[in-house]
Amino acid sequence: MIPATMSELERVKEECKSMVNKRATASAAAAVVPVPGLDVGAGCDHHDGASPCD
Repeated sequence: MIPATMSELERVKEECKSMVNKRATASAAAAVVPVPGLDVGAGCDHHDGASPCD
C-alpha cells in the first residue's frame, strides 16, 4: 500500500519505527541471555604450541 496523503505517510512511518524498536529490543534481550555450553568470549591460544584446551 502506498500512502496517498502526508498523514497516512506519517502513520506508516510511526508503525515502522515501532516495529524496529520492538525488534531491536528483542534482539538486545536475546544477545544478553547466556547460552549454556557456549563460551564465545574465552578461547584457547594455540599459537604457543601448547596442547589444545581440555
